[in-house]
Amino acid sequence: MRVLYEFFAQEKILTIIPPMTIALIALTIIFTVLANAYYIVTIFRGKTKPHIYSWLIWAIINIAACLIQLQHGAGWGALTL
Repeated sequence: MRVLYEFFAQEKILTIIPPMTIALIALTIIFTVLANAYYIVTIFRGKTKPHIYSWLIWAIINIAACLIQLQHGAGWGALTL
């Protein structure tokens, strides 16, 4: 967490993004990586069987949401979808 804080301080981002927001972004990244890692592990162990249509539906929804947000002036946060 301290490394992220120092990086953002050097880049002058702390004047734009408050430190609490940076902490929440870091937590979001950590939880997302852990959840995706668990999902991938359960796929390889055979406990989870992803279905192609559910992947397709979620991909379409996420792409549409990202494009709509970008069209309405959203920044880099739209790409997290």
